[in-house]
Amino acid sequence: MHTAIIVEPREHPALEFVLNNFVSNLSDEWNIIVFHGNKNIDFLKKIIEKNLHTRISLINLQVDNLTINDYNNLFMKSTILYDNIPTETFLVFQTDTIIFEKHKHLINNFLKYDYV
Repeated sequence: MHTAIIVEPREHPALEFVLNNFVSNLSDEWNIIVFHGNKNIDFLKKIIEKNLHTRISLINLQVDNLTINDYNNLFMKSTILYDNIPTETFLVFQTDTIIFEKHKHLINNFLKYDYV
């Protein structure tokens, strides 16, 4: 099993598209975790219910938004991300990320590396 994660506390207009893209283009071996904020939980629940996503889990960061420094500190100083990722291998993506269906199989070529 593998995990793809996104940290997004906003009601970002691209979030539904990006989540649908990842669910469609990552195999069933991948689960997705959305680390969200206080203000976008209902927005995310609607996306998940509308698209019947069963591989997406939600974890509240208990924040309204994040600065760039806050985002960086989540990865470097905080344990909330790592304590909630159930797999050793994980992929971090953002709202400007897509996986091309034609090349979706290539993701497996990078799983042997610690950092890409």
